[in-house]
Amino acid sequence: MDPEILKRYDLTVDNQFIVPVNLPDYSALYEKFDYFSSFYKRDLNQKLVEYLLYCARELGSRNDFILRIDLPVVKKSEPDENDMIFSIKKYFEYEISLCRYEIKSAITRLIFHFAIAVGAFLTWLIIISAMPESSTAVYQFFSDGLSVGIWVLLLIGISRFLFRYQTQTTIIRLCKKISISPVEFNYINGTNA
Repeated sequence: MDPEILKRYDLTVDNQFIVPVNLPDYSALYEKFDYFSSFYKRDLNQKLVEYLLYCARELGSRNDFILRIDLPVVKKSEPDENDMIFSIKKYFEYEISLCRYEIKSAITRLIFHFAIAVGAFLTWLIIISAMPESSTAVYQFFSDGLSVGIWVLLLIGISRFLFRYQTQTTIIRLCKKISISPVEFNYINGTNA
């Protein structure tokens, strides 16, 4: 991890990095369309989610961090604090479940690609064994062209799976890191945080 990047973050007395989140009030944590949902189901503000994922990626998996939510002192409310902590944890747990679903669907697509390749390979074997070698152009098309097509199909399926798998596991790792990180509240005098 680049030490210059880490210098941008404050440290707690326990040497944990602080990820500051400045909010004008509790409702700024959530998407505007989601105000009437229960705290268990609310979507977090998308810009905030992107910021938290960026900070978690920047700090790396070896560095512990806390989320420090800065709010105006007039907004202090212990029930709202508990609801916010609950919402953050549940939101990132939900994101983890979505990533796991995406990995499962990528595995299904990989199996589908493999099944099509096996079917094409068996078709290729049947056609090649039944076709006389004297029909050179047609024989060449099926012997070389179809085998190349089978390999391309397999390689595309494998590469798509590997890219999706790597992306989703990275997001899972970051979301886990955020969901287990402690949340602190810091109240600032004044109306703006």
